[in-house]
Amino acid sequence: MTQDIITLQVSPRTVVGKKVKQIRNDGWVPLVLYGPEFEPKIYQAAISETNDVLKMSGLTSLITLQIEGQKKSERALVRDVQRDVLTDELVHVDLYRVSMTQKISTEIPIKHVGESPLVVQGEAMLLTIMDRIEIECLADDLLSSLEIDLSALEDMDDVLLVKDLQVPEGVTLMAEEDDVVARLTYAFREEEEEEEEEALLEVASDEVEVISKGKEEEGEEEA
Repeated sequence: MTQDIITLQVSPRTVVGKKVKQIRNDGWVPLVLYGPEFEPKIYQAAISETNDVLKMSGLTSLITLQIEGQKKSERALVRDVQRDVLTDELVHVDLYRVSMTQKISTEIPIKHVGESPLVVQGEAMLLTIMDRIEIECLADDLLSSLEIDLSALEDMDDVLLVKDLQVPEGVTLMAEEDDVVARLTYAFREEEEEEEEEALLEVASDEVEVISKGKEEEGEEEA
């Protein structure tokens, strides 16, 4: 699944330290852009726009930074987001500068498509072993997710492996091809466990009742 272009307008920031609180009060969030062979730079962006961008990008989609006063834009991935623990307001965002000519490594989610016939029929439950996977690629080949088709799980013995992921050219999976992504488990196991638990509770209840009766009879004899 290729990525849509996500853009964030930023402007150079001169305020640092404790004075940063003032720009937050004015509706801005401080940003830091860093990366290999790149001197870190500090920016600020509108809090409302940054929140919208973060919702779209998460930690896996590229963001194009349009920098005020500069013709050249930068491409980046979100590396860290800090929020106020009480208000959930944005406090700070770290951005990792991406080179367009060097490969990058990042984790992306695995998206389920289709359904297992056995799950649809209620005979089995899906057991997800891996929901994210690390990939390596150039920035232009970066994906927001990878898909795996659950309809291939037709029998209880079927498993979906890393090699079953639909991977486009230019993307390398940083996992063993035989690692399990998903498999099926019996749907009625949980019901059986619940029935066993209920049976144990009934037995325990009966034992308590017998003990209680025994104590009552002892009390009558003593009286």
